[in-house]
Amino acid sequence: MLLFTLKPKMNIVIFLQYNYLKTKQNMKEIIKTIFDNTVKSYERILKDYYPSHGSTGFTERNQTFNFCHNYLVYNENAVIWQEVPLGKEGGKREHFDTLIIDNENRTVIVIEAKRLGTEAKDESIKIDFDRIKTKYQFARGVEEKINEGYSLYALLLADIWIPKVKGEKKLTQRDSFQQIGKEGYFSKPINEEKLSDKETYHIVITFEKVE
Repeated sequence: MLLFTLKPKMNIVIFLQYNYLKTKQNMKEIIKTIFDNTVKSYERILKDYYPSHGSTGFTERNQTFNFCHNYLVYNENAVIWQEVPLGKEGGKREHFDTLIIDNENRTVIVIEAKRLGTEAKDESIKIDFDRIKTKYQFARGVEEKINEGYSLYALLLADIWIPKVKGEKKLTQRDSFQQIGKEGYFSKPINEEKLSDKETYHIVITFEKVE
């Protein structure tokens, strides 16, 4: 709350209230902010808890959960839904991993989460990205938002383990992933000393505005 007195002799006071003061950002900047905070969440969590047995890795749902959690921290009024069905027209068994409706920024974000692994899986990732851009209208309510002037973003969220020795193939895989969309971010190694002496763990995203 800010308190302003207009004149010393006048008993007039103006109160300005605001819930959360933040500099106006474009969506690229907002996504970068959410990504950076998601990486911080992983750093904090993995300091205290390592969920996997052996080298099984982490499930994709944790990626979308932590990204969405941080989106709600940024904008508590955002609407978020997981496992978004596409209905009969979009494919009876098909769904998107996550849908974010940001009314404040008049934006819809559709997310698919992945674990980067084999080259065959890399090809399926590209297919999923294209599926967002061609089947978004089958997710209930999305086309209506687009018709109201909302922007639509397709976003892929993934993690990757990169060997400290002979990691060139994984680095190439990371680069290929980031080039699927027009924008992308790659985290520094997360809890490098604690997680593994042979690999580094990273979060990576690629995204673009669907025109």
